[in-house]
This record gives sequence, structure tokens and C-alpha cells, in this order.
Amino acid sequence: MRTLTENGIEAIYGNVTNQQDIQLQVVHIKQTNIGDYYRLCLSDGNYFAPVLLDKSISYMIEEQSVALNSIISLLKYEKIKIKQDCDQVVHLRNLEVVSTQDGKIGSPSSYFTHIKLKKRELLRELSERNIKRRQISNLKNHAITPVKDLNQSTRIWCILACVTTKTPIREFHRTDSSGKFFTVDLVDESGSVIVLSCFGELVEHYYSVFEENKFYYISGGGIKLSKHHKEKNPYELYLTNETAVKLCDDKVTVRPTTVMSPKSYQFQKLSSIEHHINNYQLDVLFVILRELKYVKKSVDPLKKRDARRSLEIIDDSLQRPIIFTLWGEIAEDFVTENHTIMAAHSAKVSKYWEYGSSLNANHNTELERDPNCPGAKQLKEWFKAKAGSSFPAALIIRTNPNPPRHSY
Repeated sequence: MRTLTENGIEAIYGNVTNQQDIQLQVVHIKQTNIGDYYRLCLSDGNYFAPVLLDKSISYMIEEQSVALNSIISLLKYEKIKIKQDCDQVVHLRNLEVVSTQDGKIGSPSSYFTHIKLKKRELLRELSERNIKRRQISNLKNHAITPVKDLNQSTRIWCILACVTTKTPIREFHRTDSSGKFFTVDLVDESGSVIVLSCFGELVEHYYSVFEENKFYYISGGGIKLSKHHKEKNPYELYLTNETAVKLCDDKVTVRPTTVMSPKSYQFQKLSSIEHHINNYQLDVLFVILRELKYVKKSVDPLKKRDARRSLEIIDDSLQRPIIFTLWGEIAEDFVTENHTIMAAHSAKVSKYWEYGSSLNANHNTELERDPNCPGAKQLKEWFKAKAGSSFPAALIIRTNPNPPRHSY
């Protein structure tokens, strides 16, 4: 079997001198509107490109000496312009038929599309280098952008912010992708808060870089509309390969004036979830009454199902407990201890028209057992005073669209 010349298309179209004995395959033949010229589409197995066959050898097409899938050797060719201000095309003046094939060799793609993509990628890299250079300059000069001024139109920015909370590394699973991620809460000198996310391969590098209660200059990266942290900021940041991060050393005099503790909550009563929209996130403080159900993660690849743990919880604003459902790794790692005081950061409200409201843990949720925070002691004393009292069962949320009307 005859082999094709490696990078043969690039040799005849690139800035390469007239190379002899280039072997390519004919993958398409078409007669043009320019006299008796034929246009051949030639392939080197990786890329294909058109060439214009000279009139003097067009008989080889008519006599079928050159046919579809034939392998030919280019003996003489040149690049010409058919029209003024148009791209050049290879004019093939002489060839030799080497062999014929039953089918096309390889899965070639358009050489010109490849060149356009390369040019586009080169321009993008040059633009990113320029942005990176300006970002590094911002880091050196400490040209600070206030967090409140960040939006999707902000291209060049540098913030100085304190890491108040860093989540553990977690996994995400989507229909088209999966991987690891973590988030940090940042607050700048004005007290403005924004969430920074890190995904994929960058997790291993940046997770050890960020430490709670330390200040960092962060420049570059992406800015997008926030889906899960709207109560903190309408936008959120995410790290990219162009992000620059620098620890704020002692020589820098700029310091945030509003510093949140690593475990800073903005608690709302459980009764308030009735007034919030679906998927709203809030911080809550509650007592675990009991565990209702634990469902293990499915190991069957055809039945994708995360682990799920349902808890019955209450606080001093409720007469009847509600359901708090944990998912994924949080559900797997959680150890239920009845009558324990718990704090949940960024729990998500779920609305059901028939059963009312409940809470769910999502990938942003953090749980703290027996938290040292305002309200925990009062809630503990309230529940202790209720010792021996019985609470009505919570309404159970089911996924069945027509569930039976009963509770546990």
C-alpha cells in the first residue's frame, strides 16, 4: 500500500519551496467554469485542499487515468492568483499516477479551516498575553479595583480581598462533564463580598494557595452572573489560566477595614423560608430532631443517583419541623446526632405547591456542628426547655407527582 506524503498539503500551500515527489490522494474532482480546467481536492490523510489542474493534462481526467481515490505524485506546480485580491491557489502543471485505492485514506479535514483556527488561536494568545502583562502590572503597582465595581464588562481588574471561607474540594457531575471544584468567599476593604470558584485542573494548584483570614491580590480570571450566591453579589469570579494571585505581604499598607470571620453567618429563622422564592439561599441555625431516611449512592452506571439523607429539623420560630435534605458527599459523610445544634451556610429553599417549603444542601452548603456563634446558646436553652415535648411530624416531600397523603 502506497503511503501519502506527511504534511503534503502544508508543503504545497505553506511557505515551502517547490518540493518534488509529493504524493497525495484525489478525494474530489470537479470541472470549473473557467474553460476546460478541472479542480481536484487533494488529501495527505490529515488535511485536504483544492488544486487547479492545468489544461494540458486535463485529458487524464477525461480518460479516467486520474480518478477518485487515485494516489498521484506532484511533479510540477506553482501558486497563482485566479483573480485580483483573491487567495492563492496551487496550479498543478504535471503529475504522475502512482496507484489507485478502493477508498479514502484517513479522515482529512479542511486545511484552510485549520489555518484560520490557528490564526484565530494565535490572535487570542497574543491578546491574552497582553491582558496578562497588564494584570501583572496591576499586581506590581497595586492598582486596586473595588469589588462592587466588578461586572461582566470589566476586562482588566485587580482586587485586594480577604479569604473569609474556603470550602472543601468537592466533585460535580453533569451530563457532559465532571470534575472537582472549590469556592472561597472574598471581602474587600469596603465590606463588599464576592465568591471565587475554581474548577478542574486548577483545583490542585490553587487550593493550597488560598488560606482563610489572609489577604490576596487577585487579577484576571472570569466574571459571570451568579447563580447560587445572588444574596452576596450579583456576580461571581472564577479562576482561569490567565489569573494571577499574590499574597498581600506586610509591606503593603492597604488593609480591608471590614473583616469577616471565617465562620460568619447571617442567620434567618426557619419560618422565613415560606417568604423566600424557590432556590433562594440562606444561613440557618436549627436543632436536628431525627434522621428520616438515608439512600446510598447508586453504583449502577445506568441508574445515576447521588446519596441522599433527609433530616427533620426545627428552631424556636416553628411549631412543626421541616425537612432538610443533604446530597452527595455531604450526605455520605454526615453523622446524624439527634438533638444537636447545627448551623448551615447557604442552604437552598425548595418550594412544593402541595407540601410547602423545605431546605436542601447544595454544593455551596457548609454545615457546622455546635457552632460558636450568636443564637446557638439561646436555641439550645429553648430546646432544653422543650425536653419531653412532642412535635408534629414534618410533611414529607416526595418526587412522585401523585403521592399518597400521609406522613412518617
